Amino acid sequence: MIQVKYSVYLLKSEVSNRTYIGYTNKDVYLRLRKHNGELVGGAVKTKTGRPWKILLWVSGFPFERTALQYEFCIQHTKRHKRGTGVKNKIKIMKALLKQDKICSTSLLNSEFKRIIFFANEEIKTLWNSI
Repeated sequence: MIQVKYSVYLLKSEVSNRTYIGYTNKDVYLRLRKHNGELVGGAVKTKTGRPWKILLWVSGFPFERTALQYEFCIQHTKRHKRGTGVKNKIKIMKALLKQDKICSTSLLNSEFKRIIFFANEEIKTLWNSI
């Protein structure tokens, strides 16, 4: 059995309209504390826009490579097609999980179980409405 190690998460700045997609093999809330500067090790891109809040995360990626592929595809979907902002990032995240594969070199999505965690009911309702 493959052990689940990796999660991909969506953050939103509480002072601007910026979003951030990241991945971790640790606790998502621990990673959030790093992004917010409470602990060392946050991403350079999140130094501005603090504080950040977590909106949702997808857990269940068995390999780092698979989580990185998902993160990359979310970040690099053409913005002129999908737009920017929270709703559009969620659309992209959901659409990628509905495909057979995240990308041509990844595992089949059916080969591993994903669990989606929502920070609140509003985000869960938004996810379900898309």
